[in-house]
Amino acid sequence: MLLERLVALFPDHEASLRGFVDEVVRTDAALESLPEGPRDLRALLDVRGLVALHRNRGATLGDVFERHGVPPVARALLASQWVDFLLPPARLSFLAWVMLFAGYARGAYYPEKHFHHVVD
Repeated sequence: MLLERLVALFPDHEASLRGFVDEVVRTDAALESLPEGPRDLRALLDVRGLVALHRNRGATLGDVFERHGVPPVARALLASQWVDFLLPPARLSFLAWVMLFAGYARGAYYPEKHFHHVVD
């Protein structure tokens, strides 16, 4: 649904938007499948997920926008939650942004602790 809405707004950038959204989905799935403890190692068998996490472990949201060629206006829309972290896309961890963005997409609830707890 997100992809369709973005493509409707920016039809000339479908390929770059599709690449970005695919990256978000793949990274979110990998984050969600990380083992909660040493006994649950099944997630480590998902090589694609591990590759997505490895590739993005030090990436900022701005880096991933650049990698996929997301147009500036779409970047502004997608990064509108930067105020939750008080960091611009050039300094905001892509992994942290994915956790927040995907959480909202799944139906977010207000956290028991402030988001600085997530960042810390």
